[in-house]
Amino acid sequence: MNYSKKYNNGNPILSERLKALRNEKDISQEELAELIENNGGKCSSANYVSMMETAKRSISKSMAHCLACIFEIDASYLLDETVEYRTAAEKFKTEFQACVCQPRSA
Repeated sequence: MNYSKKYNNGNPILSERLKALRNEKDISQEELAELIENNGGKCSSANYVSMMETAKRSISKSMAHCLACIFEIDASYLLDETVEYRTAAEKFKTEFQACVCQPRSA
């Protein structure tokens, strides 16, 4: 997928999928902000996560990659409504095995 430097505000796909992934993993917004910071992303607070989840905040390519690593999916799942979770998870397993981001244990 060809990513622009910043994703546009108002991306409902990113918002919905990010919130669903976070809830599925039972991670609070505060915990996700911490995971992003611990994995090299710049995320100062739960408010930042909330803004991403409500499509009020643009994200960079590096942020999309960090979120993908945390949730162990290909970043395309967050951005493209035609990409299914199973496809994104499989692509992550085959292409990003050396990802440095670590998800919280469930």
